[in-house]
Amino acid sequence: MTTARLEGRTVLVTGGASGIGAACARRLAAEGARILVADVDHGAADKLARELGQRAIRADVTRAADIEAMLDEAWRRRTAAIPLGRPERPDDVAGLVAFLASADSDYMTGQAVNIDGGLVMGS
Repeated sequence: MTTARLEGRTVLVTGGASGIGAACARRLAAEGARILVADVDHGAADKLARELGQRAIRADVTRAADIEAMLDEAWRRRTAAIPLGRPERPDDVAGLVAFLASADSDYMTGQAVNIDGGLVMGS
């Protein structure tokens, strides 16, 4: 089964080199997600990641430094896909909230506004 319902999503799969983790990585990749396969067995994680056209990182979730490196890499992968080249900032949302609270938005009804740096329009 291959769909694109997870396109634009980045998923960090811990314990991703085998078993349930590998099954999740395969399924999520088939659904269009960008996957970061994390495992203490970097060789196995890298092999699966290459098979899926994804990335792998060696990580022992009992070590704080490994957790930090794993999250940093997942964040880098997520923000790399943003057409404007940076993640959202609190001020981006605050600006929209101020506009919606003002009289300038009085004639707007039932709108969905994406504050995503172009992810929706760029995909």
